[in-house]
Amino acid sequence: MNQKTLYVYKAVSFPYKWVKCPPMLDNIRLVDTTPFMVNDRIFALTYKLNESKKLKDELILLEFDGEQFRLSTQGVISTDISVARPGGKFFYIEDKLFRVSQDCKSGYGAALNIIEVKKELESKYEEKIIKKISPNEVKISKNKTAKGIHTYNFSDKFEVIDLKYYKRSFIRLFYKFLKLK
Repeated sequence: MNQKTLYVYKAVSFPYKWVKCPPMLDNIRLVDTTPFMVNDRIFALTYKLNESKKLKDELILLEFDGEQFRLSTQGVISTDISVARPGGKFFYIEDKLFRVSQDCKSGYGAALNIIEVKKELESKYEEKIIKKISPNEVKISKNKTAKGIHTYNFSDKFEVIDLKYYKRSFIRLFYKFLKLK
């Protein structure tokens, strides 16, 4: 489904009942929208997929005004495909704010970045890459090597890593052959 609309759902009776709020942004392709909080203010980063090949995809900062998310006055944060696309939730360690992003420069899921976000968002959004994680650094099985890594999230009890694996397939080989023609 390609609705080109960003909605937020409000918990009426958490976690059992949710209400769909009016659209936040309309007629725009957004993916991987990730809310976060800084100094009791709510923000979100979202990734805008531009339909024109002439335009780069964009990482956009949104601010919550108490009713809905609106485009921040800072607008586009990045068009750099190696850091722009969100890849997990924001988190704090020792009072520092971090986000996870996907490095899609050499392909979707080529690596993940752990990025420190400077918390002075009112004046200017700034961030710095702290660590890059490639798929082959994540060992889940001795017999398999991941070909991509898309997402990293964690809680007190769980850690979730979204990895991409390929398995040999005659059908995949057949489709590759068809695309060459």
